[in-house]
Amino acid sequence: LLVLSQVKYSSIPVLDNESRIKGIISMPMIINAIMAVDSIRFEEMEKLTVEEVMDKNVPIIPTSFELEEVLNKLIDHNFLCVVDDEGYFNGIVTRKEILGRVNHLVHELHHEYDLKEKLILKQ
Repeated sequence: LLVLSQVKYSSIPVLDNESRIKGIISMPMIINAIMAVDSIRFEEMEKLTVEEVMDKNVPIIPTSFELEEVLNKLIDHNFLCVVDDEGYFNGIVTRKEILGRVNHLVHELHHEYDLKEKLILKQ
């Protein structure tokens, strides 16, 4: 809980001792794990392990992925975990980061070049 409350991400990767991805965990996952029908069971938190709460279906991409493939995967996920050829965690790529860079690129192109509207003729 402490780690999740101090980072700017809503979900974070869970790594093993060798920096390989085991899953992802989020605050809602933890809350759902300790919720009863009509109350929150705080005593359950002492018994739960990260492995019991985390989601093992992690969106992973290798470092060799092409940008187009990354964009396609980001349609369905807010972030992707990047791993090297041996499966070691290298970091994450977020949808927000990609959109920010694409936005910057579009503005740069607009300022650097004379962009003209393309006329499409229907046949």
